[in-house]
Amino acid sequence: EVVFTADEEESMNGAMNLKGDLFKGSYIINLDSEEEGTITVSCAGGVTALVTIEKEFKDVNSKVAFNIDVKGLLGGHSGMEINKQRANSNILMGRILNHLLNHANINLDLVQISGGAKNNAIPREADAVILIDEKDEERLKEELNKILNIFKNEFKTSDPKIEILCEKSHKTYNEALKDYIRDKIIATIILMPCGIQTMSMDIENLVESSTNLGVINNNKDNFLFEFATRSSVKSLKDEINNKMSLLCKTLDVKLSLEDDYPEWEYAKDSKLEEICINTYEELTGQKPEISAIHAGLECGLFLKKMDGCEAISIGPNAYDVHTPNEHVSISSIKNVWDYLVACLESMNQH
Repeated sequence: EVVFTADEEESMNGAMNLKGDLFKGSYIINLDSEEEGTITVSCAGGVTALVTIEKEFKDVNSKVAFNIDVKGLLGGHSGMEINKQRANSNILMGRILNHLLNHANINLDLVQISGGAKNNAIPREADAVILIDEKDEERLKEELNKILNIFKNEFKTSDPKIEILCEKSHKTYNEALKDYIRDKIIATIILMPCGIQTMSMDIENLVESSTNLGVINNNKDNFLFEFATRSSVKSLKDEINNKMSLLCKTLDVKLSLEDDYPEWEYAKDSKLEEICINTYEELTGQKPEISAIHAGLECGLFLKKMDGCEAISIGPNAYDVHTPNEHVSISSIKNVWDYLVACLESMNQH
């Protein structure tokens, strides 16, 4: 039996709406891992948290517009590479605006802000349009250079090519966001949980729970902030949701939760795991690595719908996933295909 699902990267709607009683098998081999020679046996569950801030404008006169861009970040998969502590362009933009407004005391108005492309990817770029008094132009550039040096020091290992670009706009803006809307945006970016929240005490070096502010959407009437929350422990995911909810009430902004999918808990004494380990050793003469990952797979949803099943996940070597440099090894695909066929043959003998 073979099942192909839709929207796995967006919402897992395909797996969520799957009818489990269509299938008779008791073993599930999920082809959605990214390292040849690794058998994945557990993954995090997740939920998308959406924060909405409605736009309200005020009239502005005699101010100069500047475009600020954060660029040069590596980005990556917000599950697999969250442990690399890479810079998040949306968070950096929030820090920039907060520094200019509340530390450098530059009287700035915010016109717009946006960043990122997918909530399950660590964002690489963000941009904003601000308005300042003409007399503050040189000080703006000085302060941006200061904070760039701070970022370069903090992320010298993970993101050595980080850039902050500042360019005077040719546009004239006669309105900007009201001050309290600007302040809500900055507070949401800086105060909402983002990055690693807890590490597993049971599995060495495994991120247990995390959040990622992947996207800031500049919509017609509002700004929409998209967070991907992951956890291998459901109660910790719920606790992150609770923190977000309390903070959003305090900031008086709207929070909604969507596309909630369950964690995939490790099954001890799995017969399927034993079959796949033995098959890999017979095929390659080597032992496979058994792995639990912080990324989200559909196995938790499959197992919820198919009582009594066991699952593993395998896949070929994929690199720089969820970045423009994403690529996969063709020879590794062939190796994993041969391994899959061998596993199916081994199942028939048990």
